[in-house]
Amino acid sequence: MKTSLHPYQVRLVWVAEVFLSESSGDSGPLPSYCSPSGFGSDCGVGDDIDDFILQNSSGNDLISHIGTGCTSGGYADYTGDSNLTATLISGQTYNFNITHNFSSQRVKIWIDFNKDGSFDDTTELLYQSPSGANPTIGSISIPQSAIGNTTVMRVFDNYSSLPIDACTSNSSFGEVHDYKVTVIGATVLCESDREEVVVTVNDQPTAPPSTTAVNQDFCSGATLGDIQVTGSDITWYESETIATPLALNQEIEDGATYYVSQTVDACESETRLAITVSVKETADMPTGATNQSFGQGDSIFDLVVQGYNLRWYTSTDGLIFNEVNDPSQVILKDQETYYVTQTPPGMCESEKLPITVHRVLDVNNPLFNGLEYYPNPVEVNLNIANNKPIDGVVIFNLQGQKVLESKPNNSKTKIDMSRLASGTYFAKITVEENSTIVKIIKE
Repeated sequence: MKTSLHPYQVRLVWVAEVFLSESSGDSGPLPSYCSPSGFGSDCGVGDDIDDFILQNSSGNDLISHIGTGCTSGGYADYTGDSNLTATLISGQTYNFNITHNFSSQRVKIWIDFNKDGSFDDTTELLYQSPSGANPTIGSISIPQSAIGNTTVMRVFDNYSSLPIDACTSNSSFGEVHDYKVTVIGATVLCESDREEVVVTVNDQPTAPPSTTAVNQDFCSGATLGDIQVTGSDITWYESETIATPLALNQEIEDGATYYVSQTVDACESETRLAITVSVKETADMPTGATNQSFGQGDSIFDLVVQGYNLRWYTSTDGLIFNEVNDPSQVILKDQETYYVTQTPPGMCESEKLPITVHRVLDVNNPLFNGLEYYPNPVEVNLNIANNKPIDGVVIFNLQGQKVLESKPNNSKTKIDMSRLASGTYFAKITVEENSTIVKIIKE
């Protein structure tokens, strides 16, 4: 890792705007090129370029030079042959096949893009054999930035070793062919004045992010964004070396290890911090009746529920929940629904169990003097009578769902329960805006 006593370096560069057009550029006379040297025995024993075929990406032949054998002196200039020329486009790749008459041949290919009469190894060398072969099969790619020109492509074959450069052989055996090519590339139309730009380079290595725990526990549905790390411009990966980052909202997998970097002043940390995650199971809901009765002054604490580490919530719409910090301080309200979860050791918090509460009036309340309901258990009709007129009767199942409703406005009424399934129900009886709850058994 590069280190420096100075974390930042200030550099000056100059920038200009350049307008380009696609063009074949200069189609004038070709410059003179070096004749290759170093061949002691040239290609007379099979170290030659017998066939040279150049094709585009569709497999169409651009140059097809077949059965040429060995040229005296080992060098042949074919730039004057109109049948052995090709048009090449910047940004495109072309395949070639070279057949020799002996094994262990190694090849280099150049194109003189700037048409200056020399082949530059840094910018104009397009291919070199990785090892000796016969045939030599490969491809050349024309740089996107190549300037349009009609110029020369040099194909240099050497036995056993690569040529030293475009002018010098590295063995006594080999052959060179030159071909004329037209490169369709970018031509500079005009360039703006140059402006000075000050660039600040961060030369300080960036440390990886930090964390208080390299092993972290989560519940189902947690994402990479939930993992606790401290750093700037955090990026997650699935390994120490893979370059493709992971999405921050990707769900984590139980037992997986993820790797995180940070970027400070445009420099990403070379070392990544490894975090191993565990995904815990979600607990079942606690157990308790979903309809419960209560008396005046009762609180959430008085509701009957079985579970571990109970947490209570209130909600006005069943979608947005507010946790209750002290259940003993929240007084129950008639017909309100409260929600409770449990979190057993080693598990995640359960789904919320809804409990709807129904207020029970004092039996001495004069509004319900003489209240009768029968038969109970009931098969068909439930009879309800009271000294005061009954304004309404609502029947709820154990899930708190309303299944029957009647508004008799009479001191006596009959509720047909024949269509209800067998089980336990609650009847809410309302008199003068006061209600009481009774339990009904349906057979």
